[in-house]
Amino acid sequence: MNSTNNLYGKYFSVDSLNVNKFGETFSELKPTKDLNSLITPDVDTSVERALFAFLLASSICHATKGGLSGTIKGKNVKGWDYLLGVFCCASENNNFEFEPFYLRTMDAKLLNSILYDYASNPVVELDDLDRRTEIIRSVCNDLIDQYEGKVLNLLNLCNHKVGGDTGAYFRLSQFNAFKDPLRKKSTAFLMTVHFSKIWEIVDQCNVEPMIDYHRMRSFLRTGCLKVNHQELANELINRIPVNEEVENEIRNYSSIICKTIVDKFNLSMFEFDLFFWAHSRSCCRNFPLCVSKKLEHESFYSYISKGFEGKCELEDWCPGKTNNLIRSFWEPILETENY
Repeated sequence: MNSTNNLYGKYFSVDSLNVNKFGETFSELKPTKDLNSLITPDVDTSVERALFAFLLASSICHATKGGLSGTIKGKNVKGWDYLLGVFCCASENNNFEFEPFYLRTMDAKLLNSILYDYASNPVVELDDLDRRTEIIRSVCNDLIDQYEGKVLNLLNLCNHKVGGDTGAYFRLSQFNAFKDPLRKKSTAFLMTVHFSKIWEIVDQCNVEPMIDYHRMRSFLRTGCLKVNHQELANELINRIPVNEEVENEIRNYSSIICKTIVDKFNLSMFEFDLFFWAHSRSCCRNFPLCVSKKLEHESFYSYISKGFEGKCELEDWCPGKTNNLIRSFWEPILETENY
């Protein structure tokens, strides 16, 4: 059983009362009926090509802030949704050799084409396509070397489990692109698989949260995480880069908080983590909903069964609602390929 009791670190400490309030609020949210198709697009291709699309999109799902947006199949999408969408579209193109033996030699020009060609009014403002191409090539080579180029071969050896030394997390960790100890990209892949209904996960108790900048920022603003030193608080408020030790601690504490909430309130990690992510980018990003009264993104209220009622779901108890300094916290600034 995970617990946030007595978590006091070098840089951050956990407020268990606010964690409990956070969990209570999210435990009352219910998913919309069409959540599955909202999260993982319906893909008109073979199961293998679909899984390969999920894997490639997940492998380069990092540092996309404001860098991807456009319209795919009539839907306006940004960030991760855009990335997943264009790779799924590429997998549907029967005239494109969308398989690892071909893409293991791809160049940045081809990745640029994938990012642009399957969207209307595309905005692609990523300055590291060479590096992202290198990551995709490594995924292709690892998939070929370890699983004969088949994602299904990897999954079939997991016995529908993500945990343990034969589960999906361990197998993905043998890929160079999925080395993050907190497994954010691995969970992004498994989330798309889960909501696609292609492959059932029988040990969902072992699913990890996807700790990225959205989750860390929200836990700071809601008082679930307290900053132990004023100098660090000023750095976070003023968006000054931090060192790796600071980022490691806040990420690890954020992961423990998510697991504690899921355990205590008997929630699905996939649904809780998804709602948390959507709330953070829709309601508590550049212009917090509690003061702006405007949503920055439509995803949160498209994922849950209730509609927007004019205020943040957390504001009845959230300290960020009344404290401008807490509300001004930003996520740790650090260059990383983990999220």
